[in-house]
Amino acid sequence: MLLQVNYEQIFTPIVVSGIVALVVWIFRTKTEETKERIDARQEEIKDIQERQNKHGERIAVLEKDFLNQQNGINELKLALKEQKAEFTAQFNHLSSQNNEILKQLK
Repeated sequence: MLLQVNYEQIFTPIVVSGIVALVVWIFRTKTEETKERIDARQEEIKDIQERQNKHGERIAVLEKDFLNQQNGINELKLALKEQKAEFTAQFNHLSSQNNEILKQLK
């Protein structure tokens, strides 16, 4: 008795399992690619945040320097006002002495 082979019954499960394996492989590949892209984006975000922190620190230092410079300028202005007042007082004193000397010479 010859065995009759039903090729449909043999090859259909093989083809279906091959298609399922291909779909699973594609899904895994795409999932891995997506995960790699997400990881890369997260790394970029981390780098950007680190740069922002560094810029923030630099800005804080610059603001502190600016405030120190403003305080220094204000101190210089105050010192100039004091020197001007002292100079004016000395000038007025010398001017009055000069006037007295001129009166005595007349």
